[in-house]
Amino acid sequence: MATKQIEWCGYIWDCCMENGRIIHPKQPWMWYDEDMVSVDENGVLTLNACVKPKQVKYWDGRVFNPTHAVGTIRSTTTFGYGRYSCEIQLPDGNNCWPAFWLTGANSWPPEIDVMEAFQTNSSYFVLTIPQPPYLVPSWWVTNNTHYLGDDGMKKAYGSRGIPICKLLINPKKNFVKYECVWNPDIIVFHVNGKKIRTIKNPKNIEPSMKVIFDCWGSETKFSVTQPMKCKNFKYEPL
Repeated sequence: MATKQIEWCGYIWDCCMENGRIIHPKQPWMWYDEDMVSVDENGVLTLNACVKPKQVKYWDGRVFNPTHAVGTIRSTTTFGYGRYSCEIQLPDGNNCWPAFWLTGANSWPPEIDVMEAFQTNSSYFVLTIPQPPYLVPSWWVTNNTHYLGDDGMKKAYGSRGIPICKLLINPKKNFVKYECVWNPDIIVFHVNGKKIRTIKNPKNIEPSMKVIFDCWGSETKFSVTQPMKCKNFKYEPL
């Protein structure tokens, strides 16, 4: 199991998931490899992915044979209500699935996806029909909130695409600031300082979260030609 830790933006992070887990049983095509994680002298976190087959044996006898190594970090710090933000340059390649999200420290759900992107046709960045005097861009970038319903079933408020407020900026070539302000009675998402979604009275979301950044792939046939880069992660308690 991976045990490497890194220091980044004033916090310590594991290069794996909880309890050293390096594979998700529902995504058996990838494993969390500490070699896909690095931080440079300017404090920029790089998360990469590549073809790197590995056999993973679990304590219960299950055996997995993932084909891709991916970069993943999970905070050792447990956070609560507050403002979470980070500047991110999305990876490039095919079928990339990068994300910046919060997960319950003790269980899943809850989950708050500050930024979750899905890449198809080799591009996140798609321009819609021109509307003078500018074009309105559309990104395959979303946010979402998952929770446990009163009936004990896992539920979600639904992924919401980010129209990015008419900003003509390519997220694969530029750093974009993604932000979530989380209070007990409201969750507000911002992109580059502009409010893009509000969830009122979120249900059953415990005020005890870990933060995760990852550069995953959405299916077995994925590739990364440019890694994901992150800088200036900040948490401000409210």
